[in-house]
Amino acid sequence: MSSDLLDDLISIVGAQHVRCTEADRIAYSSDMWPRHQIWKMGGEICKHPPRAIVWPANEQEISDIMICAAKHEVPVIPYGAGSGVCGATVPLNGEIMMDLKRLNQILELCDEDLTITAQPGLVGMHLEQYLADEGYTLGHFPSSILCSTLGGWLAARSAGQFSSKYGKIEDMVVSL
Repeated sequence: MSSDLLDDLISIVGAQHVRCTEADRIAYSSDMWPRHQIWKMGGEICKHPPRAIVWPANEQEISDIMICAAKHEVPVIPYGAGSGVCGATVPLNGEIMMDLKRLNQILELCDEDLTITAQPGLVGMHLEQYLADEGYTLGHFPSSILCSTLGGWLAARSAGQFSSKYGKIEDMVVSL
């Protein structure tokens, strides 16, 4: 990775939120797609490494990362928890992985219209537990609820175990 790109990313999110070590690049080189697991079992543990991994903390940092990536002509892949099984987050061309797990807050629960505003890095089980504590449920229970994020559900048009009753995730979204 060029030092200019690295310096620009560090100036946006801070050095502690930019990684490009071999271990980090291996961890972010695949999701749970069976093909990736076959590659790993066959010895190709990092067939498609990302250039870097960044963890933004807010919308402004996301915007700045996107501007930086465009300036350096490097694609960006948003990353939730990596639990996908379709290869959607594979950095085939040395992309920057933008991990959204720092954006994991519930911002508002409105009892009047039964809506919740939450950030994309929120793990599904944490969202469901919060709602349960308030006497509600989202009703969205994908098999990956313990290890997937709200943003990942939305990106993948997730269906849960109770989809026939509550609908898929896109049926539950008022705005994005």
